[in-house]
Amino acid sequence: AEQTGSVLFFDEADRFFSDRGGASHSWEITQVNELLMRMEHFKGIFIAATNFNDNFDGAANRRFAMKLKFDFLDRNGISRMWSIAFPSYGECPESVLKMTSLAPGDFSAVRKGVEFALPETVTADRLADSLMKEVAMKKCGNDRKMGF
Repeated sequence: AEQTGSVLFFDEADRFFSDRGGASHSWEITQVNELLMRMEHFKGIFIAATNFNDNFDGAANRRFAMKLKFDFLDRNGISRMWSIAFPSYGECPESVLKMTSLAPGDFSAVRKGVEFALPETVTADRLADSLMKEVAMKKCGNDRKMGF
């Protein structure tokens, strides 16, 4: 990435920069140490994303110049995502607008799922039900934040 001027992006970065205090193997500590050292010397743009910021090693956290935290979608965000993901299904149903813990990825998952359905079986109510199921499958409370 440095040689080509590319952006270095680590998704699910908490897996690479786990808090060393909870390590059960020495190689886990060594891995984080090595990544921290390389991060210090990298001359370029380095971006990390995680949904589990609490698992992130404190030393790694301090090495990022900027940190962004994203909440789940609010009513406006839900309405906008509905219009992007399901433009031919009219206004976003009120039942969807009231949902909590909805993220853009939930809309993507539902859209991918209905690609396999017969078009005449896909309705706004079915999409709303599918979004409700996506939210129900999450293992988090409504207070959990996304992003880093």
